[in-house]
Order: sequence, then structure tokens, then C-alpha cells
Amino acid sequence: MADAVIGMLISKLSAAIMNEAATYVASLLCKEASTLKPLFGKIRKAEGELEIMKAYLHDSKKLKDTMREPPRLPKLNRVLSIEPPI
Repeated sequence: MADAVIGMLISKLSAAIMNEAATYVASLLCKEASTLKPLFGKIRKAEGELEIMKAYLHDSKKLKDTMREPPRLPKLNRVLSIEPPI
């Protein structure tokens, strides 16, 4: 009879401890989520800024490629090939 009572007490205590542990874990998860929420906002903002920078760099590279200066060497050769009058 004592074995049955002890078994029943152990099962009730186990259920109560599991319930308390689940409540504690759920509260910890909610606390972590609320702490991380502003961090995710900052990450999204930084990601947007990086996308803007990437687009700017891409456009500036494209612009640089289209605005190449003509080589100056042929002009220099023409100047050097002209002989001064004697």
C-alpha cells in the first residue's frame, strides 16, 4: 500500500516538475525573442544600407568603364615627332 502511495506521489511530483520546467523554458524563450527583436531590426536596416552601397559601387564601376580616357601616348608621340625649325 505504501508503494502505491509513493508511486502516485512520484508521478504527481514528476508532472508538476515537468509543468514548471516547461513554463520556465517558455518564459526564457519569450525573453530571448524579445531581446533579439531589436537586433533583427538593426540587421535588416544594415542589410538595406549594404544593398544601397552595392548598387552604388556597381553603378560607379559601370560609369568608370564607359568613361575611359583615350590613351595619351599617341598624342605624346606626335608632339615628340615634330622637329623644331632650324
